[in-house]
Amino acid sequence: MRKFTVLTLSVFALLMPAPFAAAQTAEEKDGLDVYFRDAAILSLSDQKLAEYPQPDAGESELLERAWDTAPPSISHSIEDMFPILIGTNECLDCHSLENAVEGDIPLSDAHLETPQMGKGKAEMVWIVKGYKKGKVVNNARYDCSMCHAPQAIDIDTPKTTFVTMKQDKSKKKK
Repeated sequence: MRKFTVLTLSVFALLMPAPFAAAQTAEEKDGLDVYFRDAAILSLSDQKLAEYPQPDAGESELLERAWDTAPPSISHSIEDMFPILIGTNECLDCHSLENAVEGDIPLSDAHLETPQMGKGKAEMVWIVKGYKKGKVVNNARYDCSMCHAPQAIDIDTPKTTFVTMKQDKSKKKK
């Protein structure tokens, strides 16, 4: 009985598209028609592509952070610095604590810290109990481009209206 059902469904699936295929015109079959717009997509926007900073590392000016605790944006060209692989990270050539010289921004200590996990109060819940500082960049922070990115310089971005949720302790209700 099961084979009969599978065979019946297979035949039905093969025959089903036939009426729809006959309704298509030759123009529709070429795949070039876009049904929801009459113009090329690039003609619908006057927005130009973003431009990124081109100065080489060491020749750029620091960019303002988007908010106080945001990761700094990369202010120089990074075209030739990819891919970042285990053991190959050109960012560390200038920004590691050992290599940073005057003018270079060294990594913060947080890049060297590894979270120390412990059991939480509930079953199967793990929490961060603290951090242990190591001597090398934590693997979770090794790929710099996960947090740091080049900042486009020619787009009109609205200023942030971010407001912290931290409350002033002196204004706390008693």
